[in-house]
Amino acid sequence: MSAVTAVTVLAGSFFLVSDAAGGTDPSQGVHQVSEAEANESADQWDASRTVSPTSVPAAVPNGLNPVVGALFSVDANGDNSHFCSGSVVHSPAGNLVVTAAHCLHDGAGGRYNTKITFVPGYHDGQAPFGVWEPVRMVVAQGWLNSSDPDLDVGFMTVREVGGSRQVEDVTGANLFGANHQLPTDVQVSGYPDESDRQLSCRESAVRFSSYQMRFSCPGYTDGTSGSPWVTNRDATSGLGTVIGVIGGHDGGGDTADVSYSTYFDEDIARLYELATA
Repeated sequence: MSAVTAVTVLAGSFFLVSDAAGGTDPSQGVHQVSEAEANESADQWDASRTVSPTSVPAAVPNGLNPVVGALFSVDANGDNSHFCSGSVVHSPAGNLVVTAAHCLHDGAGGRYNTKITFVPGYHDGQAPFGVWEPVRMVVAQGWLNSSDPDLDVGFMTVREVGGSRQVEDVTGANLFGANHQLPTDVQVSGYPDESDRQLSCRESAVRFSSYQMRFSCPGYTDGTSGSPWVTNRDATSGLGTVIGVIGGHDGGGDTADVSYSTYFDEDIARLYELATA
């Protein structure tokens, strides 16, 4: 092990961590996003749809959770539309978003989806808490290699478009939780493709398989992938602990009434540690 002084191998050939002197490629699950890539979606947001980085957010609809946002991308026709959901999760730098891995990377044989923006608290075409573009994306090596549904979780660090705030300072953040006991009540919030409003439902998360959870609530269609499963929510702030995101089995579910999530275990905890390093 002369070239690699620290090697961490997780289930499914998860990732490798090498030192600066080593000749081994670092984790392929970490991708730096170029400014040009990020700007393609960010440029679609003009001043009429967002707030000044120095202003107080405008009033938002009752029940809307500012931690949860929509992920937007520019399609082949040049339209900027939301396609997945994500949420702010606590990190030392205050700039981390968690979503499904398949929202950030196509999986085996695919590529990173870098031309995206995160819009927390999005509603009715508006971005009341600003627009955030990706700087760095982190998914598991097992997702890159084989689209492993048990590793369908991704993280991205973000920066504010046109400002310098940290997203956590603006919206707050959920804590990250792993190895949570099931069943447990969770609140799942996200954005169906066909809606410009958050969908939210509280129900019990149960074990589906060794590394998958299940949640039954209607309306979770395409676009809700990456929606956080939040437990131990504070009644006042609405914040809690995220223990899953819609994804995993059948891409998160093949019907609108039953959704799935990768179970956040030690592998996902180490992915979170890599994302916050």
